[in-house]
Amino acid sequence: MTLTVWDGDGNAATDSVTLTVRDVTPPTLTILSPPEGLVVNGSLVITANATDNVGVTRVKLFVDSVSIQDDFAPPYEFVLPAGRLSPGNHTIQVCANDAALNGACQIHHVTAVGSGGGGLLPDAVLFGGLMLILLAAIGAVALIILRRRRPRMPVSMPTPTPVSEESHTATAPTEGPPLERPASDPAFDEPLQ
Repeated sequence: MTLTVWDGDGNAATDSVTLTVRDVTPPTLTILSPPEGLVVNGSLVITANATDNVGVTRVKLFVDSVSIQDDFAPPYEFVLPAGRLSPGNHTIQVCANDAALNGACQIHHVTAVGSGGGGLLPDAVLFGGLMLILLAAIGAVALIILRRRRPRMPVSMPTPTPVSEESHTATAPTEGPPLERPASDPAFDEPLQ
């Protein structure tokens, strides 16, 4: 741009100024596949179309708000292999940026079915592992129950009442003086050398 200025005496001065127009137009983005609400059983291909008045510099894929992959040139395509998505609902988000960092995003929702392992074998392994954990828990509970039911030895054994040969009838124990401790043997109590 050229600028010319005059003063009151008619003097003129001219100067050139370079102006840079900032890009404020965001890219246009459309997710072509998967369609909204798709039920996924296996791998998932995500394709997008992105355009911009200056140029798209990057298209980025997010799954459940986690950055997965970038693509820098059309066609913008991402592949999630079978088993990448756990069973349940997921948010697929694709975002496009231009050189001025203007951005546009679009979201689609998908539902993954299956074990996320991609076939019958992972289901069998998962089931087998759960069964082993269940059996180990049952075994631990049974061991605890059996240990609690085992009779414990009494701390002191009662001394049997002598039965006289004259009477074969049972008699009630008599209360008598407490039992005395036998005298100690001095030879036995000497320390070893």
